[in-house]
Amino acid sequence: MEAGVILLLLFSLLGGSWTLSFYGDSISVVPLQKNKDGTLKVTFYHRQNGRDDCQNQTSFICEGGTCSDLVQSHVLQTDWDNSGQGRWCQSEGLTTATVQPNGTTFTLRDSGCCWTSNIEGITSWTSRVDLDLGTRSDSFNLNTCPVTTTVSSLRIPQNCFTRIPILAHDPDGDVVRCRFAPEASVPANFTLDQTACTLGSAGTVQTGVHVFELLLEDFPSSNISLTYTDGTSVSRGTFDTNSPSLCRVTLQFSVEVLPPISTCVAGSVLPMFLSRTPSHGEVLHASLGQTFQLYAQAQAQKSQIQSFQVSGPENMTQEFSADLSGKAEVILSWTPQQSDLKRLVPVCFTAETTQTQSEMRCVVVMVTRATIIQ
Repeated sequence: MEAGVILLLLFSLLGGSWTLSFYGDSISVVPLQKNKDGTLKVTFYHRQNGRDDCQNQTSFICEGGTCSDLVQSHVLQTDWDNSGQGRWCQSEGLTTATVQPNGTTFTLRDSGCCWTSNIEGITSWTSRVDLDLGTRSDSFNLNTCPVTTTVSSLRIPQNCFTRIPILAHDPDGDVVRCRFAPEASVPANFTLDQTACTLGSAGTVQTGVHVFELLLEDFPSSNISLTYTDGTSVSRGTFDTNSPSLCRVTLQFSVEVLPPISTCVAGSVLPMFLSRTPSHGEVLHASLGQTFQLYAQAQAQKSQIQSFQVSGPENMTQEFSADLSGKAEVILSWTPQQSDLKRLVPVCFTAETTQTQSEMRCVVVMVTRATIIQ
């Protein structure tokens, strides 16, 4: 019996989740809410990347026995390859849980099989978020996890690979450190700047698909204390990596290194974003019940931009247009609902051609009740 079949049978028997075209995933945790009975309401959005069908999303479990009413309410496909080739897709699922804060941490976890075929030969994957349940002395609130995501499919010609900036925004102003997961198999000649959260290279990277399993952790930027429901408290020093992080969340994605192309000049074969496009890491604002719009514009003079790949919230629409000069534009529109209040929504996008794609840019959309002048 082949190894892949054995893995599928094993995950089925253990109740795990499996798909043959897992491209990666990300988790976004909404700021925790305190219920009147002292419990905590945890809401998180899970984006899963794949190839043909992304709607068969996985279900998380709560570790430590502190959870009740763990409910995955719905999963919607939010983006897909519209070329007819079914090369990539992404879905977003919403899960809520009630947590008894009788401990100091809260953990959600899921695992499954199988990663898309890759150079490293990795098959199984694990998604996880660990959140400290102490009240912070600087904000008198519970900690908020770093915000991150990627588009479903990243493609870069071998001779053009330089770096991939990863979104790592912290709503509390904490210091975020990115690192490879301890159990991860790090692809050869790839490097990771833990402070800038940027994937780079040290030498030539091999063509083919590579998979990456990262951990994003936040540490306070000043000395704080954390107080728990049992009355105990602990201190956390400024960026003290010897102490546990306030939150630890996984980010998993794949990168396809393509054969070399004729030129790496941005705006020629490789699409280049133009000035109308938001900068990477920018924080934008949206208001309840009002349509939020994001404009992105790119140009590729020696190739044709056919679409934009977008990682965004459910019900975000795209309006694409292109002209004969090689320019293309997308208008992303989204109207936040009451359930989106206080969300910090990651949005990433790339301009796509048949050969390759632009750099990935990501922003954070902060949802508030009132209009904020940007």
